[in-house]
Order: sequence, then C-alpha cells, then structure tokens
Amino acid sequence: MPHVVVIGAGAAGLKATHDLLAKGYQVTLIEARQRFGGRAWTDESMGLPVDLGCQWLHDSPANPWFAEAKGLKVKIYKQIKNDFYLDPADLSVQRSKKLKEHVEKMESGLETSMKSGDRNSAASVGARAAKVDRNDPWYSVAVARLAALEESAELDEFSTVDLDAKADDEDEDEDETDEDEDDQDANDGANAPAPRDDDEAEAVEKSYNCLARGGFGKLISAYGDALVRKYPQALKVHFTTEADCIRWQDDTLTVNTSSVIAGPVLKFTPDAVVVAVPTSIIASKDLEFVPPLDLATQKAFTDLPLGAYMKIALKFSSDIFDPDSYEGLIPAKELKQLRKTLPSIEAYDEVWPKPASSGHVWKFVCKLHDQDVVVGFVGGKLARKMEAEKDAAVVEHALTKLTAMLGPVLGPHVRGLYQNKYLISRWSLDPWAKGAYSYTKPGGQGARKHLYDQPLSDRRIFFAGEALWRAAYGTAHGAYKTGAKAARCIIEALED
Repeated sequence: MPHVVVIGAGAAGLKATHDLLAKGYQVTLIEARQRFGGRAWTDESMGLPVDLGCQWLHDSPANPWFAEAKGLKVKIYKQIKNDFYLDPADLSVQRSKKLKEHVEKMESGLETSMKSGDRNSAASVGARAAKVDRNDPWYSVAVARLAALEESAELDEFSTVDLDAKADDEDEDEDETDEDEDDQDANDGANAPAPRDDDEAEAVEKSYNCLARGGFGKLISAYGDALVRKYPQALKVHFTTEADCIRWQDDTLTVNTSSVIAGPVLKFTPDAVVVAVPTSIIASKDLEFVPPLDLATQKAFTDLPLGAYMKIALKFSSDIFDPDSYEGLIPAKELKQLRKTLPSIEAYDEVWPKPASSGHVWKFVCKLHDQDVVVGFVGGKLARKMEAEKDAAVVEHALTKLTAMLGPVLGPHVRGLYQNKYLISRWSLDPWAKGAYSYTKPGGQGARKHLYDQPLSDRRIFFAGEALWRAAYGTAHGAYKTGAKAARCIIEALED
C-alpha cells in the first residue's frame, strides 16, 4: 500500500493521518514536539486542565471535534457566557450593561466601516472612516474585540478580506463531504454513541461554543493516542523529530529529518507528503523545499503570518468577583452594598476592564472549570511585548490590571487572595509555532485559497492547517477540515 509522510501532529496532521490509515495506507507521522496536538495543549500542572492553545469547540454540534469527542467518550458541555464591562468607579451591574451596549455599538460601527472599504487593504483604512469617538476611554476595547483579541494582530497588520469568510464559504463547507459519521472509528468503542447529558442534548438542538471536559488539547491528544492503538503496524510516530527538507527530484520524494534531542537522522522516500505545520515555519524557511516553492506559493505563506495571543492563568484562594470573598477585609457597609450591586459573574463569563491610558486591552475569563482560576487574555502588540518578559513581570501585569479593575474597595485585596500559582502561554516564542494563529496581511487576498487548492499536488506534496480553511481559520476544526482535504487529494492522486 502507499506510504505517506505527515509532517506535524496537530489537528490537521492527525486528521490526515486518520483518513489515510482508514484507507489502508502506511503513514509515518513526524512531530517536533514530544506530544500530539501542536497548538492544542492542555496543561494540568496547576491541578486542573488549562488550555494554553485552542479551547473552544466553536459552532457545535457542526464542529467535527464535537463528534470526535463523543466517539472518544470525552464529555462535552456548552458554554453560555455573559460579557461584563467593569468600571472601577462604578462596579454595578447597571453600569456594566450600559458599557456593554456602548462598546458593542462602537464595535459595530467599526466593523461596518471596515467592511465597506477595500477589503484587501489594512483594516485600519476602513476603521478610520467609522463615525466613532476615538477619544472615548472604551474605544480601544471596541478595537481589540475586532483586532488584537480576535485576529491576534493590530488593525494596520491585517486586511478585512476574511471578515465575511464564514458566510462567503458556505459552498466550501458543503463541498467537504465530511466523513464525520464514518470517522468515529479512531478508537475501538467510537462507533457506539457516548451517553448524552442535558448539556449535550441541548447543544445538539442549537449551535453553541462547547468545551471538552479535561481540555480541548487533551481531546486532540486522545485522538492521536487512539490512532496509535488502532493502527500499531501501519502508523509509525516519530516525536522530537523535525523535518528539515522535502526534495522532489526525478519524480521521487525524499523527506530528510533531524532529531530535536540526541537521536538518529531519518530519511524517508514516501509516495506523498502532507505538510501540516504552521505557515510561519514555511515562511521563515525552517523547512526547505527543493526545488524551492514557486513565487506565488511563497507569497501565500508570507501573507498568512501567525499573530500574538497570550493567556495568563492565575489561581486564587477564593472567587475574586464574589463580595463574600472579602468579608472581614472591607467594611461591612460596603460589603452589603456590593452584594446588591456587583454583577453575578459565573464560570467562563468574560470580564473587560477599563483600558489604561496606554490603550492596552485585556479581557479575563472567570472561574475556569468553576474553580477560582482567572485567565487573562492579551493579543497583538501587547502580547508580543509581554511574551518577551519574565514570568514574574507578566503575573504582575495581570495582578495590577485585576487590582485596578476591581476598584478602590476590592482591588487592594486581590493580591492577598493570589496563591502564587500561574500558567503562561508564549506561542510566538515556540520554535515550532512562531505565533498563535493566522491572519491575512494587507495585499494577501487569495492566499488561503491558493494553499487550499494544493499548488504542489503535481509533486505529491499537500498542505494542511488552520490557515488554509477560510471559513474557520484560526480554529482546530478548520485545521481538521484541511487535513481531511489533504488526505482526500492524496488518495485521488495515488489511485488515478
């Protein structure tokens, strides 16, 4: 049977591996890390699962990972969240509601203006035409919701060509005759439906963002583990192994690798190759192609850089958003008032603090797994700056922001509740990622489609990864879809 080398064991590479194995192919899976998942990574070192990469199963139950989770008997549950905007001068729920309406109105005005201009230009061009007050103290939050904390980049760094991608690419989704129902055989019990709890039943009826019990990264890793169990002969996995060069000469493919740690240098001559690594790796020429990529394909990779997006998870001794956590620390009269006025913030609710004079924007996801863990999110330029800082400085930034956000009564006590336990993601400094997730640079229109259309298929080299799926770029299910596409193209090419 044909032999295929798959480079990259993230969501895209694993899906391609699955589909090729299911067809009876031999697969060699090369991964530089010592684990499955790529930018999907669940860290449990703090005593609970924290996703430092992708976290949400967006658009479930249509999201194929929803079905994979059920097949792997990983429980999933819907996320129903509220957004709160906290003004330290007035922490009341009424003030939060007014700010929410205000920020969303500015955001809508910016987005409408961005969509009305040249979609291949920088988003900042369209945003400048928006009729919004740029001196408004909450203006930078409206911008961040469209830019740094959505695209992982600033307005002048990305184009708006993808803003309507989901609507525009409905035909792309329909064209992908997903084998989701047939592809639940990655583990022995996957064909039997997992029991559904009430959350799962309701999630089937509507479209929700969902969460995987134990973490999304752990779910994707379990998918890889299941492949190893099911195909012990046909699948060979090489962790801590980097692909250095893909050579196509005289109709022969050669993949040269090196070991990340002390180990053998491996060389493969497969029938086809799936390249499922981040666009940043190819754009930086860490993976060499001989002969070199054509200019159009090189440009497509450089037009799809990975932005900066950072998570900072902090563990507290009690819920910092619950007034009762401050009993005995603040005057009883103020505690009584806060019990009446402070918003009731539940698990996974998102809290947006008032920006500093610098315009730097944070958001916080609260009560992770219904525990006293708060996760701070920053993106774009601020994330790039903070990724270069030491852990202590990053934690201090987060605590300072939380202290300021909770005002003069509660804020001074936040540090006293912090338990000196934290986790920090730094994807831009990861040598096998070099960023968080993709965006399209100004002038990059058509880059995703160019790569999705497999420009090197004549050499039997096929690409996969979240950056290729325009309808859901930056997501694990977008990566999954492109892995399925790459496998399908290989099967068609080798069986013609």
